[in-house]
Amino acid sequence: MKKLQLLTATACLCLAAACNQTNSTAEEANGLAENGGDVVLADDGANAEDLDEAVAVVEVPAPVGGTAAAVAAPLTEAANLSRRIGRGAGIERVPYEGGWGWRENGQIVRTSSRDGRRVSYFRPGASTPYLVQQGDRAFAYTRGRVERGYDGRGRAVEIDRSRREEGERLARDSAEQRRRANRVASEQPERIRRERPAADRQDETRRRSEANGSRDAADRNSVENGAGRESGRGADDADRPRRSRTARRPDEARTHNEMTPRTH
Repeated sequence: MKKLQLLTATACLCLAAACNQTNSTAEEANGLAENGGDVVLADDGANAEDLDEAVAVVEVPAPVGGTAAAVAAPLTEAANLSRRIGRGAGIERVPYEGGWGWRENGQIVRTSSRDGRRVSYFRPGASTPYLVQQGDRAFAYTRGRVERGYDGRGRAVEIDRSRREEGERLARDSAEQRRRANRVASEQPERIRRERPAADRQDETRRRSEANGSRDAADRNSVENGAGRESGRGADDADRPRRSRTARRPDEARTHNEMTPRTH
């Protein structure tokens, strides 16, 4: 009966905590709506620790051999920028609702969705991208208009009507993402982080993972040791009645001896 009462009380506490969390989430969502949804907050996944970790994005495909220079130029330009971002020198990272922006000399030059599958590249000061990647597809632009497409291997592909419409939509979305990143950089400059070399971030992430693993192992050992002590106490309690039954009280032993016939 005591165990049942304890479980019931624990369940009540869990339900109360869930209700409080739901109310808190609703209030935060209302707050984002009032702010226009443009400024990223901690509940959007970009907390202080996330800002310092590496962001994985799809790689720019290398143009295949023999590709004309004009066709390969957008891929080559984007790949060079990605290498500069990887080195971290003079690069800043800005969070915005749903993704990240990278600045070079105070200008947004790249944006990315949170999962890193959509990446857009901008020339300094330009409001429209010159290259957008969406998974294994990419589009090159001239003044915001789709000029050509590429597959995941860096080969130029024919642009039909449906691909052109997709490319134009991606360009519009990318321009909006750049605007949001610029707004965060302007209104919340404390959220801007100087990008560090990728190797440094990977080393720190590995050290943090190893430290978390050590803490988890220590917690498991503590739980297992505690369970072992509880099990030992249970065994002692189970043996105690048997020992008490085999031991006679002094008065019982005396009465037994008096009643036992003696042999002469």
